Amino acid sequence: MSAARARIIALSASALLPDVGAIGAAASAIEESLAGLGEREMAVLRERVMADDPVSLDELGLRFGVTRERIRQVESKLMGRLTGLAQQGDLHSLVTIASGTIGDLVRLRTLVQRHPTLGQTVPSIGQPVWRFLDRIDPAYEIKDGWCALGTVAGAVARTKRAFAEIGRDRGFVELAAVDDPDLELGLDWLEYCGLTVLRGCVLLGRAGMPDRAEVVLHAQQEPLSSEAILAELGVDRSVRSLRNQLSEDPRFARVDRDDWALASWGLTGYLGIRAMIGRSLSAAGGEMTVDALIDDLTSRFNVSPEASSLTPPRSRT
Repeated sequence: MSAARARIIALSASALLPDVGAIGAAASAIEESLAGLGEREMAVLRERVMADDPVSLDELGLRFGVTRERIRQVESKLMGRLTGLAQQGDLHSLVTIASGTIGDLVRLRTLVQRHPTLGQTVPSIGQPVWRFLDRIDPAYEIKDGWCALGTVAGAVARTKRAFAEIGRDRGFVELAAVDDPDLELGLDWLEYCGLTVLRGCVLLGRAGMPDRAEVVLHAQQEPLSSEAILAELGVDRSVRSLRNQLSEDPRFARVDRDDWALASWGLTGYLGIRAMIGRSLSAAGGEMTVDALIDDLTSRFNVSPEASSLTPPRSRT
């Protein structure tokens, strides 16, 4: 197994959930650790450390009649104290459970389902236990419903690099090639990473119409018409635009009047009726009956005898 495949499989939550028992009153344990904090420290904890939209140092300084630098010092000292507390007693057990469950990456809901105690609210700060642990443990980050080793952005980058390495020889990766039967993080995580999934494949790069068409044909394993391809792409474009792009892309071959295949399949290309007549005659040594020529063309391409220009037109009555 390649290192890239191993990195993607490592993102599956099923291999990351250790068999540990949740400790009891997590919120109470945190409350006890905060019991000795003063009013200023609690304000800094609630309104800066735990807040998604923290108040400014200046605002807190004005409220307590001190300088912004003094508030910064209070915050720095508070974080040092909380980090120290996280290394001992019940808080250390909570941090160990959370970081052990997260591993490389896991959904937040999976974390809380596995250990419901992490969803308890800490009354004094009005935040769940998992948020408190996230803010005092720099080893991982919880953001947008995802928990990741290091940062969520780092996990996104790792996922993209892993898929890019597997698909470096072409513009997509078949999910089946990842060798993970359930891929528990699934489409939600790939979508969060900004990756496009189509017909069981992850598209790399720009994921434009030709890239999507390549995946559709690869999955279908037979030629398709422009309209049939467009219906699978999930983009708001015209059939004419698709035809133009396919005709200019060396990955595709026109194998009938409006049927397209992957060039790698090596199918006979369609060059227009006159060119196809010439090709059939050349293959037959330069001479064949009209009926034989019509049969040859209509059997290999989606053309009617009338379209071949070899059948005399019907007389008008």
